Amino acid sequence: MKTKFIIAALLCALNINARADSHTPKANIGLGYVSDFIYRGSAVSTEATQWKLGGNVGISGVDVFANVMYNDAFDGDDATFITAGVSKKFADELLDLYVGIEDRRINNNNTLDVLFVSNFNTVLSPSVVVARNTEDSLYTYELNLRHSIETGIGKFCIVGGIGTTDTTNSVDRDYSSVGVEYCKSIDNIDVNAGVYVIDSDDLDTDTITAVSLTYKF
Repeated sequence: MKTKFIIAALLCALNINARADSHTPKANIGLGYVSDFIYRGSAVSTEATQWKLGGNVGISGVDVFANVMYNDAFDGDDATFITAGVSKKFADELLDLYVGIEDRRINNNNTLDVLFVSNFNTVLSPSVVVARNTEDSLYTYELNLRHSIETGIGKFCIVGGIGTTDTTNSVDRDYSSVGVEYCKSIDNIDVNAGVYVIDSDDLDTDTITAVSLTYKF
């Protein structure tokens, strides 16, 4: 089965790492395609288009953000992800901390998580994600790494991550991914494409592709 690894659907697809430099609000709208879509090591749908809308504003050194992503499946479950929260930089911008919530609706089932994300602006750009389900006290932990290479035709990134999520109070699911991404900015439009290899306790190892366009205004 083909799958897609979302870095907590937290950092990329949901654009949780949007930043602002002033009191002027900033926004973005995007459209993407994934060959299959999974979340935290579990399949949500097969091929899907993904729509996203996000905004953020900086107030007295703190960024406030909100994002919506809708997974419109060709076959399988549609899904809506809503994230909102605040972020702040520390240690001369070497550390970004995010605190927020994520509301998910998959197959008419709603789940609300509290999110804690730490981004380290150092070698390999490590990112640590901790999420806690507010109803069942289930936890998710992720570690993600990224190495970027700038070229004359755009930026290439080698990405990888590992995670574990509680499916019940006594059972968890482990998952991991590695991939290559291409990113290029053309005026206010960001072009992204990626190829990923996924492994999960609940899924066969496979390779997928994903592409997206994001307009920032």
